[in-house]
Amino acid sequence: MLAVGLTLHEDHLLLAEGRDTVKGETFYRGLGGEVEFGERAADAVVRELREELGRAVEVRALLGVIENHFVFDGAPGHEIVYEHLLEFAPGAAPADLAPLAAREGEATFTARWLSLAEVLAGTYRTYPEGMADRLAEWLNGL
Repeated sequence: MLAVGLTLHEDHLLLAEGRDTVKGETFYRGLGGEVEFGERAADAVVRELREELGRAVEVRALLGVIENHFVFDGAPGHEIVYEHLLEFAPGAAPADLAPLAAREGEATFTARWLSLAEVLAGTYRTYPEGMADRLAEWLNGL
């Protein structure tokens, strides 16, 4: 079970950049990771972003719980994903929208700021499937 977060800041979303070498595809997904035994998904995503970025975030909303069947680098996968909308805690936002270096264990990856309007328009390949639709639905409910 995973908990991921889409961090909204200055009309941009902070998302992890990934690459599927078999498909030749660059894609984006929320930052986050495994929910530990006994941990609430909302607490897990806050912990994961603190570990990955060294920054504090707060959960604004649960966008959905998705059963995600996928193929990555040619191998099938299956996961349950709790997808959250996040914002930085007071004083934790970066000074600009430059890409951020992130760490997951020993591995590093890049987190990029993507325009909210472009994500909603489908300009970028995002996962899990339907992420932009769930985000649009939440925004339309405001």
